[in-house]
Amino acid sequence: MYFAGVANKYYGFTWNNTSIPYIHATKGKGKKARVVVYDLQGNQLIPDDANVTKVFAPSENVCFAQKDGKWGFYDLNTHQFTVLDQNRTYYPFHEGLSLSFNDKEDNNYYFVDRQGNKVSDTWDDMGRFNGEGYYSMEKNGKWGLIDSKGCELLPFVYEMTYKPIDGYMEVDQEKGKQGICDVKGNVIVPTKYNYVRNIGKGFFLVEDSTATYDKWGILNSKNEAVIPVKCDTLTAHIDNAGKLHVFKKDKGASCYTKVKISTSGNLSYEPTPYTWIGGLKNQSAEVGQFFTDKSDRFGYMIGDEEVFPAVTSNVVEADLLMDYLKENGFRKLNATEARVIAKRAHSLLFKFTRKDIKSTLDNDLWDF
Repeated sequence: MYFAGVANKYYGFTWNNTSIPYIHATKGKGKKARVVVYDLQGNQLIPDDANVTKVFAPSENVCFAQKDGKWGFYDLNTHQFTVLDQNRTYYPFHEGLSLSFNDKEDNNYYFVDRQGNKVSDTWDDMGRFNGEGYYSMEKNGKWGLIDSKGCELLPFVYEMTYKPIDGYMEVDQEKGKQGICDVKGNVIVPTKYNYVRNIGKGFFLVEDSTATYDKWGILNSKNEAVIPVKCDTLTAHIDNAGKLHVFKKDKGASCYTKVKISTSGNLSYEPTPYTWIGGLKNQSAEVGQFFTDKSDRFGYMIGDEEVFPAVTSNVVEADLLMDYLKENGFRKLNATEARVIAKRAHSLLFKFTRKDIKSTLDNDLWDF
């Protein structure tokens, strides 16, 4: 991260992008104002006579800038300004190309070179997630994946592509079938399952279906069954250390069983007191899962540890406890802390009185 700035009688303000080591400065005032750019050694990269009035942070030595009321590319190497199509928006350069689209209609995506020339195929829309080296794009109503040169990584045959987790992305195909692809364009899990969820670290929870029953299992990045697709109910998460934790519930059983996987791949099972394990509607269980006990009270686990125990049957309070955990680094709470925090947060949200809060706690748990 970079922080730099100067201030004297010649400069109206200074600004720098915190991820790119350049300093922008407005020199002069009013109609005579012009933008110059410096590197962190103080070298002026855009000369005074360039007459650039607006500029965005350079990428690969090219600025998206305005001159004489027109937007274009200003090349820091040649100091040449290329006027661009004024109805389009241009992304920063990556590997010599800039992705451009029609900003009036939010369509017509393609790559251009440093002179603004179109150098790729055209796409109708772009996904709201994109990583360095790949883009999720739509063409003729179907989604696929391209690299930063516009070359096809995944064919345009998918109904939807989802945000990658650890380099793997869920994809939907026709008839509601789902699968997994990686961001390099490889099909990892074929699109044949009713439901696929990317748990993380190359593990995928899948649901298969026949005419009479649904079965669940877990596959790895080699499309191998870590947990055979034979379970009635299955849920899993990856903890902060990257370890997989799996729980299953057999038909007719009242509680979940923890599935333990040995280094040789053998499975063993350990009973738990949890009647339900999963995620709440408005909460993302990224490193753990919610659970309920036999009294239908909510708690939250990460791995083998209860980060807050089952202390409330109120979904709103469970949500608020989760918000507290996220803000405080998932610090483990005991039953007293969890109850107090949940009731305090709930009272602030719904304006309950102090008396209302106290009435929800046992006398020996009252500590404020």
